[in-house]
Amino acid sequence: MLISDVPAYAASHAAPGAAIHFNGHDTTLAQFADRCRQLACALAPLAARGARVAILAANRTEYLE
Repeated sequence: MLISDVPAYAASHAAPGAAIHFNGHDTTLAQFADRCRQLACALAPLAARGARVAILAANRTEYLE
């Protein structure tokens, strides 16, 4: 299992309901896994496989992706 497989695996084995609660907004593991997949697909053509990606952000749920 790769680290990139963890969100989808967790979503398929978790009970339904909110997994992340931040600033009054709930996110399920399925939603989180989908957002991670979308981000990975968006970044894939921009960098070589295995390249490092940095983020500079305030505390937000998007930081987890």
